[in-house]
Amino acid sequence: MFPKPEPQRRAKARAKRQQAKRTHLVRMYVFAREANRCRVCAQPATELHELRFRSLGGQISTRNSVACCHQCHSRLHRHDLIAVGADADSPRLTFRPR
Repeated sequence: MFPKPEPQRRAKARAKRQQAKRTHLVRMYVFAREANRCRVCAQPATELHELRFRSLGGQISTRNSVACCHQCHSRLHRHDLIAVGADADSPRLTFRPR
């Protein structure tokens, strides 16, 4: 006999737990890489910003994420600041006013 397919509810819950675990690990790595400082202004970092949004095809990864303070994070989302560079692991990634 073939195995009975797993209910969709359980599969979705498992996928959500795996994504939360991956996000947590990426967050820990990025904050350690940035020494708990904002990549833009060097204040204590509180938030994780993704350079390429997941809705536009970005992934939850260390190359796509930077640590920032709340103020810089909101400025990035309002497009007051622009990231110049594509890789967060690169020291050449900079931010400039729009």
